[in-house]
Amino acid sequence: MPNEHACRLEDPSSFQRFARSNKTRPHRIYGFGKGGSKIQAYRYPTDSWSEAAARSHCKEHGGSFEAASGTKEAYNGKGAMIAWYPPEDVAKQLAVEGGEAPEELHLTLGFFPDAEALDREQVGDCMRRACQDGGPLEGTVGGIGRFTGSPTSDGKDVLYASVDAPRLEEFRQSLVEDLELAGFPISKEHGFTPHMTLAYLDPEAASPVSRLDPVPITIDSIVLASSDEKLLVERIGQTEERVGIEDMEARLAVGPATLAEIMKSAKFPFLVVPLSGADTREVIVRRGSEWYAVDRRTGRTLSRSMTHTGLLRTLRKQ
Repeated sequence: MPNEHACRLEDPSSFQRFARSNKTRPHRIYGFGKGGSKIQAYRYPTDSWSEAAARSHCKEHGGSFEAASGTKEAYNGKGAMIAWYPPEDVAKQLAVEGGEAPEELHLTLGFFPDAEALDREQVGDCMRRACQDGGPLEGTVGGIGRFTGSPTSDGKDVLYASVDAPRLEEFRQSLVEDLELAGFPISKEHGFTPHMTLAYLDPEAASPVSRLDPVPITIDSIVLASSDEKLLVERIGQTEERVGIEDMEARLAVGPATLAEIMKSAKFPFLVVPLSGADTREVIVRRGSEWYAVDRRTGRTLSRSMTHTGLLRTLRKQ
């Protein structure tokens, strides 16, 4: 993995869900399975752990060690991104002569320099949760801009169409924060300016278009893509079966059943995340787009429902 060494303690296939804690030293990945929760792996950021120290710690705990690959070595020209691809009719309206092909037009929400370092299942979970926090995003594509060439565009200027969707910034921020919490931060080489690249131009070349009439759009899905391959697609506005919190409490309080067993047997999906370590009494439970702090032993609800963004703020305070 780039920028951090890794130590595997347990086979990840033995677990159903994972949660990461960056407040411990080293960082911990918790796995949740049939036998409850365990530390599945350690992560050692290279800015605070030498390879020798990380390897020694991993050996002491009986783990399998993997040294950080480093961003340049891991990249190898193949990154990944989370993006929205417009439908064919919209893409054909936006495409310019000599520019990007209609099927290649997209709105990038986040870029990962190393596709191989991603856990597709965990990234997919983050995408899924973001998509449950509301319905499709309505907006327009309109207006033309031009970025000055940079190393990421091989020195070419970038001709782009601006994207305006009122809820887009909030949606993306929720997604990015969840990805970071899961251990998959996006590249911060550029800030977020919602746009769709239409063409790459030589710096001295004239722009092929100077004006673009507004085109209505509906952002109803997001895609995890690497090179020309679309790896995952999640629909915005998808919902899970909703049940009363009283039913949730009853399920959590039944006999000696562990939360992992309840998760497996439940007819509706929800996620349990320890707030401060594997043995903590307080956990977060997700039901649809609502989140609750719940007492692990009694099943009693300890907080009112929170939005996804509110949950992330709560976790940061722990």
